[in-house]
Amino acid sequence: MTKTKAFSLVEVLVALAILGLSLSFFAYFADALKLTDSAKQEAEIAAFAYNYLENLRAAWQNIDNFETSYGLKPIAVPEGFEARVKIEEKRSQIKKKDLGLTNVVSLRTVTIILKDSSEKMADFIMSTQIARPVTVLNEK
Repeated sequence: MTKTKAFSLVEVLVALAILGLSLSFFAYFADALKLTDSAKQEAEIAAFAYNYLENLRAAWQNIDNFETSYGLKPIAVPEGFEARVKIEEKRSQIKKKDLGLTNVVSLRTVTIILKDSSEKMADFIMSTQIARPVTVLNEK
């Protein structure tokens, strides 16, 4: 009678246990990698929105740029995203009768909304308020 070589039941069970543990570790690290990638993308989007709003604030320090809304359209939007900018403006005039002067006061609330075209992420929204540079008009 010839003796055949085969795995025993214990050896098969040990191999299955090792395989199961390996797969569970792989699933854990794959999930962690996905979360890291998502956090990286969110950080990039937040940095883009912050830089856009700060550049707009810097450009609007000039009264001519403020009046023409210079620099409003976002450029180099992160890949896979669409940007929309919303502006709300409140204007008023402050008159100083004794001096015959009028100050024009304006405050813009600028909101940038970044929409994920693949819809994996929720919309990212960031806003800031930018005041109009002060100008004084003579009323004579």
